Amino acid sequence: MSQAELAEMLQVSRSRLSRIENYKERLSYVQASILIKRIKNISEYEIRKSDADVSGESVKQLRFTIDSLKEVIALKDEIINSKQEQIELLKSQNSIITTSNMGQPINLSVLNSKGDFVNWDLIDIPTDKYLEIKTGIFDRSLISSDHLINEEEDVFKDAISNIDFDKFRVLLNYSKQGTIFDTHYHAEPESIIVASGQIQETLSGTDLSYNEVIRFESMQPHRILNLTDTRLIILLEKL
Repeated sequence: MSQAELAEMLQVSRSRLSRIENYKERLSYVQASILIKRIKNISEYEIRKSDADVSGESVKQLRFTIDSLKEVIALKDEIINSKQEQIELLKSQNSIITTSNMGQPINLSVLNSKGDFVNWDLIDIPTDKYLEIKTGIFDRSLISSDHLINEEEDVFKDAISNIDFDKFRVLLNYSKQGTIFDTHYHAEPESIIVASGQIQETLSGTDLSYNEVIRFESMQPHRILNLTDTRLIILLEKL
């Protein structure tokens, strides 16, 4: 199967499939389910020598492919465990996340082995101005595609024109060069679109610039370094 055919089967772009193949992203539960459904008897699959000669390199590649598919199946239990962890963390957040009345950045979360768990439902991000949620990192809520409030936000116009606001909570972000949104994760799957500037997702070493997108699954840790002053669109899928 070619990379293009596999990408079409998994309903992802070839660039994202390449990141998955290079261990920079993980398969989602849906993608793993597609593989399990489409490729029968993965766990019993065996390499059989055909009538034609099979080179040692071909056998090695087949074994690698089989081992990779078995890892995909094993991810199912991990995803289920993560969902349970998500439920427990959400229950504990009401007493943890607070906002400051003194103009200081918001305390978003509590640190654990995966980084910070961020509950966006408990953060009141205004629609008419930017709120500093981390030092040098500012967010505001966007409620529709025509809800831009100044000329500096014109850089967002093209990217937000096709966003489904019923499906996503949309945040506009301005961040200063060198600032970091340190390792964190949250319940909602998240996509980040770069409207201007350049960022790096440091856990995978992925650099992104204008009009590029990176997606994180529910409960997937990530860390964003702003390599320049940036304007970002953050899409949080509504649960």
